[in-house]
Amino acid sequence: MSSNGDIRNALLRTWAARVEKSANKGLLTGKPCPVRECRLICGPRAGALELDADLYAGKLLRALSRSDCAALRHLIPIEWEYTGEPQVFMRGRWLRVEVGWPDNLAESMIRLDQINRRPLGDGRWAIGLDELGRTVVGWLSDRTPHILVGGTSGSGKSVVVQGMILQLSAAGDCDMVLIDGKGGESLHRVARLPNVLGPCAVEGPEVRGALGWASAEMLRRYSSGTNGHKKLAVFVDEFQTFNEDEVIVSLLSRLTAQGRAANVHVVLATQNPRTDSYGDPTIPRNIVGRIALCVTDYAASAVIVGGNIPRADGLQMQGDSYVLRPGACYRTQVAYVGKQEINAGMGDSPDWQFTRWPDYEPEDIGQDAPEDNCQFRYRGDELGVALVSAVMEEGRGQFGDRMEAAGFGRPGYNRQKVLRELGKTENGWLNQNGFAVCKKSESAEDPRNVRIMPNVW
Repeated sequence: MSSNGDIRNALLRTWAARVEKSANKGLLTGKPCPVRECRLICGPRAGALELDADLYAGKLLRALSRSDCAALRHLIPIEWEYTGEPQVFMRGRWLRVEVGWPDNLAESMIRLDQINRRPLGDGRWAIGLDELGRTVVGWLSDRTPHILVGGTSGSGKSVVVQGMILQLSAAGDCDMVLIDGKGGESLHRVARLPNVLGPCAVEGPEVRGALGWASAEMLRRYSSGTNGHKKLAVFVDEFQTFNEDEVIVSLLSRLTAQGRAANVHVVLATQNPRTDSYGDPTIPRNIVGRIALCVTDYAASAVIVGGNIPRADGLQMQGDSYVLRPGACYRTQVAYVGKQEINAGMGDSPDWQFTRWPDYEPEDIGQDAPEDNCQFRYRGDELGVALVSAVMEEGRGQFGDRMEAAGFGRPGYNRQKVLRELGKTENGWLNQNGFAVCKKSESAEDPRNVRIMPNVW
């Protein structure tokens, strides 16, 4: 019986012959488009053809991509019951077409110890295998100082981030700060590894403290005037959770803009990449390294890839990815990292520099202290919701639900804190000045459950 490799190569040869014949005879464009060379690429998750069509490449590209790759789909052998979506795009002078293997032919489980048995050092780590069986190595360096990782649930995003942290920890030449917008669900597993500086920060004050310390350390390195500082990597999983906290957004913007020369690097990860995820448009402009796993739609693909092609929404799940850096793009199967490997890298107890992160002090990094009285930053209807919530004596979670139901979205920690305080202050002023704020009903769902009337008793 033929091996999976023989079957995949046979399918590729049949596909290549059909594409070349159709192009050479002009069946795709109406006029012959000679193909000078055709490369067959048998990757772990997809098969690909790279075509040298010389000056006809543009015409062939338009023909194969028209109507959601309708012509390309018909050229794929019927025995090839592919998964994901076919893609066609230019890579250098080559026209590239690719399509995923069926589940029974795909290699979706490549373990880290199969491709890397020793730490690489200098901020490098093994990401996975490319289509030619070569190890794809990531590197926190001047060329890729900051990295964005994106992929929907089940795509392998957490495996990418955990594998990176594990390998940087083992190398010993990179300190790490961990921040998790999912309450520690993703990064708590690796928080006890060596060279992690403190506990995984999950709440607003902890996050501001961790980022504030990293920013102060960056400025200290600049002021010391010496080179050769140990690398410092700041990991923020589900960073969009904090995009309404002005302090956190400002600190992330500062780190991504100024961190490179101080050997301070930022790794951002998200399940749902969107253009408004960052809170500050300068942040994505400073991130040039990207690991794009499967996302849900074209808009998310454009954000995580940083352009229109390739399409990350056509990838498969379980570690199928594009690794992008300036001038290069690799379709890569991410190496799997399990609990056993992570546990083996841990010590008996965490050797943290901080048992709790220092309180955020804006003056330490040259920022103005935030004003206590911020009511002019908020709309009147937002303050109205805050007043209602204060009268109903709601907690943080209930207040967030009420804001979301009113169409304002769930506020970040800092914004929520200020709004709730303003609501309580307004409620107190009304009561002290002859007004009664009364509940009309006990139902939190009743939008008219509060009324303000003159105090007549």
